[in-house]
Amino acid sequence: MAKAKSSEPTSERVIGKTQFVALVNELYQKGQRVKSITGEMGERVKHAEENAHLNKKALSMIRALHKMDEEKRDDVLRSFDLYRTYAEEAGLFGNNHCGDLVDQAEVGTDEDPGEKQAADNAVRLEAGIKKLSDNELKEFDDSTSSKPSRRKHKEPTLEGADEPGSYKLQ
Repeated sequence: MAKAKSSEPTSERVIGKTQFVALVNELYQKGQRVKSITGEMGERVKHAEENAHLNKKALSMIRALHKMDEEKRDDVLRSFDLYRTYAEEAGLFGNNHCGDLVDQAEVGTDEDPGEKQAADNAVRLEAGIKKLSDNELKEFDDSTSSKPSRRKHKEPTLEGADEPGSYKLQ
């Protein structure tokens, strides 16, 4: 039969006063050191963000990947690339993305992309529009068309333009 354990603490199960106080003091000191190191690292990251264009979110993602074992890291990266492709194809990042501005700036084109697109559109329009002959053009004018419009043409008038106004001069 197993002995029933007593619920009362015994001297064997209780930490000593000096050991307890020493442990509390050491935890406090180590905690202060951790806070100091964390503050220093925070300042360093903040400085890099402001002066070296560090992306803090990307840094934290790399840090998380750095902690992983190789197989898990490879799986995460493969999945991330696939999910990013899915999201881009589904338009989850928005349709108004103008491209990578850094890459565009490095290319250094002086040409306005709107001008190039407008010129391209004009060429496409002209290629798709058939030029009409003189006879075909005449068919669009009621005075020269072989089949003029049956609608009666009215001269444009403003109703009541000749009627006296209702305004009174004071």
